[in-house]
Amino acid sequence: MGKNWMFRVVVAATLGGFGGVLGCGGDMPKDGGGAQPDLSIVAKGDLAMPPGDMPKTEDDLAVGDMEIPDAAEGDLTVEGDMAAPDDGAALPDGANDLSDPPCGNSQQSCGKPGNCEDCTGKTVGVACVAMKCGCNSSADCPKGSACNLQTNQCSDSCAGGLVCNGGCCDGQTCQSGSDVATCGSDGNKCAACGLGTPTCVGGACSATCVVGMGMVGNCGQGFCCNAQNQCAAIANASCGVAGAACTDCGKSANGPTCLMNGSCGCAVSKDCPVGQACKGGACGTACDMNTACNGGCCSQNVCVAGNTQTGCSLGGAVCGSCAGNGTGTACVTLNAMTFCGCDSQNDCPANSACNTTTHKCGAACDVNNPCNGGCCSAAMNGTCAKGVADAACGNNGGVCASCAANDVGRACVATQGGGTCGCDPAKVLADCPITATKCDAVKKICIKVCSAIDKCQFGCCSAAMNGECRTGTAHNTCGGAGICVDCTIANVGHVCRPGANNQNTCGCNAAADCPSNQACNVVNHSCTATCSMAQACNGGCCSNPAGGTCQPGNVVAACGAANACLNCTNAAVGRACVSGACGCTKASDCGALQACDAVKKVCTNICNANQLCNGGCCSGGVCVAGTANSACGGAGAACIGCQAGTPSCVANACVNKCGAGNDGICGFGFCCSALKCVIGNQSKACGYSGACMDCSNNSDGTKCQTPVNNQYFCGCDDQTQCLPANPQGGSAGYTCAKSDKTCTSLCGNPALFTNCNGGCCSAPNGQCRAGGGDAACGNGGGFCKSCSASCNPGPTCINGGCGCNNLFSQCFNEPTCYDPPGHRDGCNLATASCCVSGLNGFKDNGNAANCCTGASVNGLCTCNLAGGAAGNPPSPWFCCSVLLNNMGQCGCRNNGASVNLLGFGAEPKACCSGRVTGSTCVCSAKGQTAQTQAGCCANLVLANGMCN
Repeated sequence: MGKNWMFRVVVAATLGGFGGVLGCGGDMPKDGGGAQPDLSIVAKGDLAMPPGDMPKTEDDLAVGDMEIPDAAEGDLTVEGDMAAPDDGAALPDGANDLSDPPCGNSQQSCGKPGNCEDCTGKTVGVACVAMKCGCNSSADCPKGSACNLQTNQCSDSCAGGLVCNGGCCDGQTCQSGSDVATCGSDGNKCAACGLGTPTCVGGACSATCVVGMGMVGNCGQGFCCNAQNQCAAIANASCGVAGAACTDCGKSANGPTCLMNGSCGCAVSKDCPVGQACKGGACGTACDMNTACNGGCCSQNVCVAGNTQTGCSLGGAVCGSCAGNGTGTACVTLNAMTFCGCDSQNDCPANSACNTTTHKCGAACDVNNPCNGGCCSAAMNGTCAKGVADAACGNNGGVCASCAANDVGRACVATQGGGTCGCDPAKVLADCPITATKCDAVKKICIKVCSAIDKCQFGCCSAAMNGECRTGTAHNTCGGAGICVDCTIANVGHVCRPGANNQNTCGCNAAADCPSNQACNVVNHSCTATCSMAQACNGGCCSNPAGGTCQPGNVVAACGAANACLNCTNAAVGRACVSGACGCTKASDCGALQACDAVKKVCTNICNANQLCNGGCCSGGVCVAGTANSACGGAGAACIGCQAGTPSCVANACVNKCGAGNDGICGFGFCCSALKCVIGNQSKACGYSGACMDCSNNSDGTKCQTPVNNQYFCGCDDQTQCLPANPQGGSAGYTCAKSDKTCTSLCGNPALFTNCNGGCCSAPNGQCRAGGGDAACGNGGGFCKSCSASCNPGPTCINGGCGCNNLFSQCFNEPTCYDPPGHRDGCNLATASCCVSGLNGFKDNGNAANCCTGASVNGLCTCNLAGGAAGNPPSPWFCCSVLLNNMGQCGCRNNGASVNLLGFGAEPKACCSGRVTGSTCVCSAKGQTAQTQAGCCANLVLANGMCN
């Protein structure tokens, strides 16, 4: 603003404010026409104010405060009206406008003085640039226009690389940016949407598309529109022509390949599923000699698996047949090759075998690769034969055998699939052994028919009726010239022993030839229950090695296997009988603090998870008593190291004892309290290990902090977890330090500390205080207030807040409250605040609420007359008399009483009569008003406010 304008404002304000003193009258005229001069100052000296402050009130204005010296030659001369120029008068260029203030150079006030305008909504720009509406950037322009930084004006032209406010620039003009040909939203160059992003959405080219050739939103070259209406690159999973709908060829019956024409199909048979061919660009089962199948082969123009005898894939497109093939009649696939071969001898010509490794037929054979008919000359590395020779007789591909010593016949008789040993009936007994009686004409085998009456010439008869002669030397057919005996079930022995005159009998040669739990008497070769060191039992054990009886050997008191019985009742290796020896199968078979070796079945002190101890527990692979804190347990399993909340081993179990004798130390979040481990995250029991701390009254904090480093400590998260202030006891509260989570008396830096817990903080970066002192008052933990110099609400700290609760001493006796201009001489007990009484015209200090009664007239506090309300609780400062009656209402001063209240002169309203002479109440005469009867003169009665 110009200096002349400022001078005019100051002079006008100054002269107007002190018009009564200087003799000015009326308002300053707003125009220059027809007004009489309100103020004429003719001076030739300087118009000056002495150094110092401008007076604030009437009372402050004094002689010498504002002085206009005598006029001197050359000083400012002001004559006539001090008035503004005519409306509309223009100042010369460069001159300061003395009538209009300058514009604010802002959006709402832009231009030269007297010609300000609001740029809000202007199309040329909403910014104030060089005292006119314009722009500094596109943000100052309407949507769809750009800022020309040469002219600082907005327009829709964006030529020369200007940036539009929204939309985009087509190189010349700002566009909306929503068209596919001009798409954009950042105000820069527009983009033309196409190919895989044909649609403009929200100012950006998008892959969103529509189906229908030639339409807006069609995908471009190399893209089709998928089921989600998104352009996708043309491929097998998204096949089609540009702009059309996509098809997933993976689901097409014609083939999984996207062809050049945009349809699904195939190029070669490998494109088709196994068992189909690619014919005419489409997959199917149709095939021919020029169209091979993908797997298998073509049979009668149809793809088949190619694994059958008459439809075998032999390497060509068309199937072949393996019927009658010498290498095998089966269609075999081996090592990814398909050929005619064999899987068994049945796939080979007669008298040949299938090599199951090569799957080819040949003459070579063995027990695992039999011949198709006939027999194999040897069990290993043999050759297929017809199987009809006496020396090489056999059928159905088995190993050839010689019939020379066969009891059913010494000749090879032809049968289905080869031959079998037997006899020729025409030769009578020529093909039979000497034990035979005839050659059966139907079965063509030698028959040895005998009975108890018709005895065999040699050996024995297999049965008492219709038996066959046997040599009598076999263990199950033992005997001579009688019925054969089965020694395998005979009690005297299980072997056929030779006897005189071929009279073979059952007996034994060793214990193994006897039934279980019997011994062999090697003298008479007969089995018996009697045993000794020289005559062992068959299984079990011998009750007395010097001479005893055979026992089963499977009981604890008599345990053994072929040797002398053992008593395992107290055996060190184990108290159980295990497979004929003393040993164990479980921990209880062993002595205390031993385990059963799971492999050796004997007792040991070595233990593990599968080898438990008998009592105690397993520590470091050895059984121990399990009573130590570091190795505790009683079930035989792995010992436990007692820790955490159960650190002590008592009766082989970890318990929560602590703090006495050999007790362990609590840890891992537990601490010791009253000889018990408890969870250590409690206020009264805090500690990660060892003895608990009681945080409930700890000066570091009442919360148990449990940080990740496992060092639990008494601390805090906020001030409520710190010790509170005790104003009555004079002790301050604490804050919570945010860095280390512990309580401290420091305060006043919110970045480092919380508020104090009760009381108040002395100052920034100060100390917590109890908050009950007049100089440091507070109860919310914030900064302390000093009540000592405060009259609103009061100079005394009461329950953490400044105020008053004493009618006279706290306000009336406090000079800063009582002396002018405050006059807060009373205490409003209802609000606990010092207040201005309604006496002697004391001012309300700008607000009627400052008055004790809460009421004022023309800026002066009012008081209540006798009988008026005195507040709740009552306060005499509500009353004009500063006096209460016995009803708790305002009272009045009796006739003759002094009413020079507070030393400020007489107050008539304080008198019961409402009348005062000098500073003394006087009575109301007849016909005069009074407040109460006590205000009337003697012998007068108050009625309707009048003494009569």
